[in-house]
Amino acid sequence: MGTAVSWGINPLFARRAMLKVDVVTTNFYGIIAGLIAISAFSFFAGDLESLPGIRPEQFLTFAVVGILTIALGRTMYYVSITRVGAGRSISIVASSVLVASVVAIFALNEAVDFKTALGIVLVFAGVCLIARREE
Repeated sequence: MGTAVSWGINPLFARRAMLKVDVVTTNFYGIIAGLIAISAFSFFAGDLESLPGIRPEQFLTFAVVGILTIALGRTMYYVSITRVGAGRSISIVASSVLVASVVAIFALNEAVDFKTALGIVLVFAGVCLIARREE
């Protein structure tokens, strides 16, 4: 629930901030603030000691994930907020559920049951409706 609330509120604050600064600046300061917050959380939770124990292939995987999600994904997300608005943008970004499901089915051989198939169809239909909506 907390994740949904965080992702739901994020575009509203980002849109407001981007009225005064550009996408790169918004993303940069968001990353810095996130780094400070996660560092503080990790320190108080006692998780910082696990960082030196990470294997090189794990680091590489996390680096690729960071580049895809933070550098590319969030930057494109902020661009979409400035171009089509926060409401439409978050609806389209929510289609990541569709992408993750399809990749999991084909790349990870995950089973598809009726609920999963119905969910994929409904998400796809919703994204199509939002994308076609006239401004």
